[in-house]
Amino acid sequence: MVQREVGRPATKYFFNYDAERYLLCTIQEELNPQLGHNDLVIKPHVVNMAGTILSTGVTTDFSDYTRSTPADALRQALQLDPTVVAVGLAFPGKIDHGVVQSS
Repeated sequence: MVQREVGRPATKYFFNYDAERYLLCTIQEELNPQLGHNDLVIKPHVVNMAGTILSTGVTTDFSDYTRSTPADALRQALQLDPTVVAVGLAFPGKIDHGVVQSS
């Protein structure tokens, strides 16, 4: 290896994708088999920096919304992994004929 006058020498680096973990919660429609129609639910996933799902939490019903519903769902989901450093939330977006199409 020839060391140049400027810059640092070439080195191999390996990215540690498991250095940090994130809690991602989506609010989405899911079929309720007992009622035969779609309901809004909160689905939590713990992911690493590569986006690989490491664990999935309990799906929380969001159709009977109260002020404590999101906080309760987050509190429960954060128990999946105490090393979570950040939380991401995805809210539903476009609705077409009463059905959530995207978030």
